[in-house]
Amino acid sequence: MKTSISTRLFLAVLSTALFVALAMGVADSWSFARGFLGYLNELAVARMESVEPRFVEHYRQQGDWASVRGNPETWFELTRPDDDAEWPPEARPMPVSDLTGAVFRISLLDERGRLVMGFAEVGADAVRQPLQLDGRTVGWLAMTPFQSVTRSAANACCATNCRPA
Repeated sequence: MKTSISTRLFLAVLSTALFVALAMGVADSWSFARGFLGYLNELAVARMESVEPRFVEHYRQQGDWASVRGNPETWFELTRPDDDAEWPPEARPMPVSDLTGAVFRISLLDERGRLVMGFAEVGADAVRQPLQLDGRTVGWLAMTPFQSVTRSAANACCATNCRPA
């Protein structure tokens, strides 16, 4: 059976339209995912930078990182947001949730770059912020990007990644 020219033309236009719609959907999904992950990573780096002074002050008072190693309570106290700093302890509002998961992706490294506490899989793509005290580097805060964390999703549990070295 022969198909008419109008049927062939209709099928050609239909297949082209379907291909274009599919390509646009894939490109839109990829663009949104990349942009959103970039946004989450920027928020997490800002969170890491906001807690840097707290880590430097802790080192000034303690003289080393021993009090942080293996101590989740100290770790979470140092990484909590500053939102409630101006409130007295008895009147503090409920803490704001960290929707970026930054606290689970931050790592504290000693001056030699060895893990003290935090996310255990600090890769080469991690954003590193030096912790400076009196002109010398006493440690590093590292933030693992979301893309790296999602690739290692099998290790995303806090109990396995938020541990001392």
